[in-house]
Amino acid sequence: MILAVDCGNSRLKWGLHENGGWRKTGTVLVSELGRLEKSWKRLVPADKVVVANVAGRSVRKKLETLFARGSMVPAWVKAKRRECGVTNGYRQPDQLGPDRWAALIGAWSILRGPCLVVTAGTATRASSS
Repeated sequence: MILAVDCGNSRLKWGLHENGGWRKTGTVLVSELGRLEKSWKRLVPADKVVVANVAGRSVRKKLETLFARGSMVPAWVKAKRRECGVTNGYRQPDQLGPDRWAALIGAWSILRGPCLVVTAGTATRASSS
């Protein structure tokens, strides 16, 4: 079982994946990360934890504390030059966000051919002003 975590700038999305499907999923505002501990205590322990975090170091530290309390050791996604059949064209590979890198690898693993992955986060949210 894998606990997959995608931490964006405004929301954290998570899912417990097993046997090709999502057993449980959830979301929480980044400003309310403390609520995760209660949610995750009720979960069946994951064999692996994978995290893509674009919210910065302070959020990563909060997540590390939560994972440690639950005796979870996460694998932090980081863009590389090449991985799983995907080549990163950035001059500095780690400038590509880990969420986008994971999406590219996921798309490649499904399609096994050229594809276009389009993602949009809070940068496209409509302004209320």
